[in-house]
Amino acid sequence: MPPPSATPPRPAAGGDELVVLLDVEGRPAGSLPKGRVHHADTPLHLAFSVYVFDRRRRLLATRRALTKQTWPGVWSNTCCGHPAPGEAVAAA
Repeated sequence: MPPPSATPPRPAAGGDELVVLLDVEGRPAGSLPKGRVHHADTPLHLAFSVYVFDRRRRLLATRRALTKQTWPGVWSNTCCGHPAPGEAVAAA
């Protein structure tokens, strides 16, 4: 298996990060600027969630910034994100 890509996310025109769109089989099918992905009819796209637990099995939760476009102020997983086109999930 090749090593994960260390390439940082590539911004789209206007500086917005690109999000990988997926087909129904989970294969890459294009990309859109992140600001155009999350809405009432969000397309299937590549994302990851991380859950960190300590030795006492307590979850480290985070509260999303009040300025976030998607789910502002909501308590959530430890962290999450979107790999850029061509970027390995592990590297993201």
